[in-house]
Amino acid sequence: MTIRSAHRLWVFGVVALLFAPDANAGDCVDLSSPDIWMLKSRGTWTDGDDYGHYRVVVYRKTGRDHSQDRVQVQITQAKERLRVAVRCIDLDTPGLKGYVRDIRIQPVNDQAAAIELSIEMKAMEGVILQDVFLVAAAGRVEKILDASKVRGSV
Repeated sequence: MTIRSAHRLWVFGVVALLFAPDANAGDCVDLSSPDIWMLKSRGTWTDGDDYGHYRVVVYRKTGRDHSQDRVQVQITQAKERLRVAVRCIDLDTPGLKGYVRDIRIQPVNDQAAAIELSIEMKAMEGVILQDVFLVAAAGRVEKILDASKVRGSV
């Protein structure tokens, strides 16, 4: 991907994010749950005097046959010394296709962050695919890269 095409993709994503409807805010995952597999927090959003952070929670649901990773973005707001989740958004990934191996959170501006999920495909050891989302502090989400980019083997 050239720098020019990457820039166009980024501009398109930001514009789409600004006009997309708010994502459905679901129940927040309990951070004391034993199902939590991975958790990362990074980036700061600001809105006047309010500010907060982006927290990504990966939780693994196990069943009789297959386990599934689910991913939730929690938009937190700083209140006194605490971070309180004010919005929780369940992402459409990865489900049965694989397991989340890594999370990268990259702030875009003071109102949005890009969240990249590295997904190791089931039954394809070493194949890592990428899902990338643009998440606004207001709760809007735009998937800007579907898990179709193979990064390589480990």
